[in-house]
Amino acid sequence: MEKRVYHTEKHMELLNDDTLKRRGFEFESAKNLGIDRPGYFFIISGDKEFFDSCEVLGSAEEVKGEEKDKVLEKFKTADEDVASGIGLLD
Repeated sequence: MEKRVYHTEKHMELLNDDTLKRRGFEFESAKNLGIDRPGYFFIISGDKEFFDSCEVLGSAEEVKGEEKDKVLEKFKTADEDVASGIGLLD
């Protein structure tokens, strides 16, 4: 399985798509990730056939290269921050 990052300003299309709901995904606003860009980032895992057949992803831009790495790192940092914050509640 591969992990892809997508960017869109019309996030409700992706959020409401049944195919993506069944697959599962992570998403966050660019602003909350500290990225100066309008819209939302989605992280979706799947095989090539899934990505080729998921029509709603055609309305989003696949993020690649350095920007993809940056977004994945921001998601990882945000997840770690949440995890460490939960640990403080115990």
